[in-house]
Amino acid sequence: RDMTEAERAEAQRRGAHLENDEDRMDLLPELRKVSRQEYLKKREMQKLEELKESIRETEYFYEGQDVTEEQRRDLEKRKKVYELAMQQINSINDQLEERYSIPTAYDDPSKPKSTSERFAVARQRYKEPDPEDEANPFKDSDQWEAHQLKHAKAQY
Repeated sequence: RDMTEAERAEAQRRGAHLENDEDRMDLLPELRKVSRQEYLKKREMQKLEELKESIRETEYFYEGQDVTEEQRRDLEKRKKVYELAMQQINSINDQLEERYSIPTAYDDPSKPKSTSERFAVARQRYKEPDPEDEANPFKDSDQWEAHQLKHAKAQY
């Protein structure tokens, strides 16, 4: 039986293409590093879910009861830690989204596409400016004036 494309890719990733044990041993530290990174990603999400569940359970347990100052501070601290961790993860994800990545389906030789389909993949990330906005040469100045007026109004 021939290997499927996915099986070949997995064998390549695991180093099965290497012919001798010495080459495989040279690859071992890199495989350990990749494995550790994958484990840490999973572990981070697991710990955040445990913290979220712990906060939820504690809030349920404390509901309608008198809590000591220490218990209240502990709960607030755990909430703050969870909130900061989620902000950091979201910030990292936003930064990764802003990076340019080559679309996978852009030039796939196994799937011939029309020109419009090929370029549609590249245009997904970027949107064309609205033609009505381009027709107004004073658009920027109008926006600036509206912003200035909003801040200049007296509020009572």
